[in-house]
Amino acid sequence: MTLARDGAIGEAFLLAGDEDLREGVREAQDKGVRVTLIGVTPEPGTRNQSQELLYESDDVVTLTREEICAFFSTLKGPYPQVGGSADLADVGESFAKRWLESANSDEIRTILENRPRIPPLIDSELIHTGEQTVGTSLRGNEGARHELRSSFWKVIADKQTE
Repeated sequence: MTLARDGAIGEAFLLAGDEDLREGVREAQDKGVRVTLIGVTPEPGTRNQSQELLYESDDVVTLTREEICAFFSTLKGPYPQVGGSADLADVGESFAKRWLESANSDEIRTILENRPRIPPLIDSELIHTGEQTVGTSLRGNEGARHELRSSFWKVIADKQTE
């Protein structure tokens, strides 16, 4: 938006899918910027970009995962499946126990009140810990992420019943 407002760009390429970016797209267009939305081919039967964002954009380009990976050196292509979910369960439980040791009663009460949502900072630390343990990214591996989160909540729920 700053570049659009300052007239520093005439075209923007947006690799995104969240509807909340629609307003920014519209504002940039009001400043004369042409916005091309870039997306990754979704899994069959799913969507990964907001319909409203698609409609708002001037142009839409959809690339395969392989095409996207060619541009980003940190992407390694399809994420491998993680075996041994029991290891992830152990990681989730250990993480929850460590968190409980350092949390005060207000923090514990707040997290329980917001269940099943884990606060973003805690959730990202949990996922990062799991990734370090298994030695690979857990992005795109909802089964592994679910295993981590479920084991985290199991320990937290046990704390609630004490």
